[in-house]
Amino acid sequence: MLYKNKLPKIPLILNALTTSIALAIYAYLGFFARFMGDDYCHHDLVKNKPFFAAVQHHYTTFSNRYMILAVPYLTEKFGPRGQSFLPITMILLWLIALYWLLRELHLILALKANKLIIYLLTSLLTFFTILQAPARYQSIYWEASSINRLVSLVLTLFLFASLLALLRRNSHFQEQTLPPVGGARWELFLWSFLYFIITFLIGGFDEMNDTFIFAISFLAFASILFWMKKGAKRTASLWLTGSIFLASLISMLLMVIAPHNSARITETPTFFVFLERIFTYPKNFIIDSTLTPFPLPTLLSILISFLIFFLFYNRVQKSKKNLWIALLTAPLIFYALLIVNFAPSAYAQAYPADRALLGARFLMTSTLFLESAFLAQLLPQIRSTYLKYFLLLILAVFSLYPLRAAQKTFNTIDFYRQRATAWDLRDDKIQRAVASGEMDIHIQEFDSIHIVKELDSDPNHWINRCAARYYGVDSISADLNYDE
Repeated sequence: MLYKNKLPKIPLILNALTTSIALAIYAYLGFFARFMGDDYCHHDLVKNKPFFAAVQHHYTTFSNRYMILAVPYLTEKFGPRGQSFLPITMILLWLIALYWLLRELHLILALKANKLIIYLLTSLLTFFTILQAPARYQSIYWEASSINRLVSLVLTLFLFASLLALLRRNSHFQEQTLPPVGGARWELFLWSFLYFIITFLIGGFDEMNDTFIFAISFLAFASILFWMKKGAKRTASLWLTGSIFLASLISMLLMVIAPHNSARITETPTFFVFLERIFTYPKNFIIDSTLTPFPLPTLLSILISFLIFFLFYNRVQKSKKNLWIALLTAPLIFYALLIVNFAPSAYAQAYPADRALLGARFLMTSTLFLESAFLAQLLPQIRSTYLKYFLLLILAVFSLYPLRAAQKTFNTIDFYRQRATAWDLRDDKIQRAVASGEMDIHIQEFDSIHIVKELDSDPNHWINRCAARYYGVDSISADLNYDE
């Protein structure tokens, strides 16, 4: 670090505080999330069927994502309002997982940074990802969508953070070689099997997230194979990354052969159409989902991360040539990962829905931070004290921006609170009607929000049928002009 006195830490503390406030408001909004759309169908299955029977039914008749019922199964334990705890839980776990991952990367790369800086990078990455999420409400607060996007992303971060920690801490993996037989070899087999199972389960939440795991583990395996020197750590790294790669591949194949895919894929694209899509969709995402709608947040994410790496990280004593290679290669790897990530949508239908872009959004923000770090390392350290404190002042002023973003979200809380209150009253009315023996329920209809369908006036609408099964009645219909 460039500073030994406490004054330069003030901008770091201010930014950590304001981003934490913004994230707290994002999390608090989740307390007012209630059932919408597919939520009724998911909770109908986990409430009225044994778990594995529900998973089988869902996989064979509705969706190829064989793990997504795990979350409704848990939130249903707390009743219809149980999902309101999911957003705050996942945002907290996101921070923990990302902090762990960044800490492990700092230790492996021998980067000197204190806990405050690592936390600030963690909170900023999380904040900018949520702020710029193309369909924030659907991705974070609507349970049926957040299972695929947010939950799978957080679990993937835990997966790779734990992998790095295992390779760094396990004493057997630090030896010159692993013995051909014995406890160390069996321990490696067991860890590999465990990571295979965990990856297979995480992969079942979402095929797009699974492609990320597939591509990242493949790149890691190839890099270790060709560039890591021989030894016990190389052997362990190959086994572990290989098991993750294999599990993600099997998970992908299981989702490809799902029976219901024939209903989702109405027209298979030709090879050249598919090729055109996978190369143009990443470009469309970068332009239409990042640069065009979020020019200021994109610019600020680059600036703030650059200032942190420029002011608080010592220059790595390595060849400038390697840094230039990293600077120029990172965008190519990023684009390649996007190509793989968009491949399922390019084949199955068309450009993915906005809610499916949370993982790509996180990858985009991470790449911008990484590019800023490389650029900061390429520039010489500044000697002018005045210039240093001027840059620190800019960093301190930036701390106001998360508060501005948070205020916009805070101003919407009253709307969601009123909606949640009305939903709770409607739910209580349904429960009382069911208790009194009514089998055909007529209730107040709500306006749909965030392009997610609400209960309809038609009792035969698929959402109404799911809701009727969930509450255990023959039918449910809703009316905007309902008068009790």
